Order: sequence, then structure tokens, then C-alpha cells
Amino acid sequence: MSTERSGVTSFTNLRFLCVTTGKPIDYEVPGDAQTLKDLWARTLLRSCCHCGKVHRFDFRTAYVDGVLADLDVGASELVSPTEGSTAPFGSDER
Repeated sequence: MSTERSGVTSFTNLRFLCVTTGKPIDYEVPGDAQTLKDLWARTLLRSCCHCGKVHRFDFRTAYVDGVLADLDVGASELVSPTEGSTAPFGSDER
């Protein structure tokens, strides 16, 4: 995650999985406190660079997975978006 220095906006990386290909998708968003607060409980839509579909994903989980990926820790669970669902990948909830 980038930090704010001399008035420059920082960015943070979100990460989720394409449900069609299973490949990770990284997505950068502004990383300032106000933006993170505004998006924390939201579901976002993003066009997939792998399959071309629009996926829904939970911001909070994608944010945590992005931070872990940036730290090379590896996420235990990536968000797997589905049309109309924000259930985590591998979850029986659909």
C-alpha cells in the first residue's frame, strides 16, 4: 500500500478472483482514510480483464487480500465474485 507524501494521493490494491477463470484480479483505489471508510461496507462492480464479465466483490475482503498480497503473506481466502453474490470463494453460501 502506498503512503501519502507531500499532498500526493495514495493508492491501495484490492484483489479478488475471477469466477470463470479462477485468476486473481488486482484493482487500485485511492487509499486515503475517507475513501476507505466510505467503501468499507460496500459491494463493488468491476469488469474482468480475464473473462470480460462484470463481477461483484466485497470491498472489505478484497482490501485485506490486496494488503496481504502486497506483503507477500498470501491470503487464506480470496473473494470469488459471482453475479449477485459476495460469498467468499469456497463458501457454500450462494
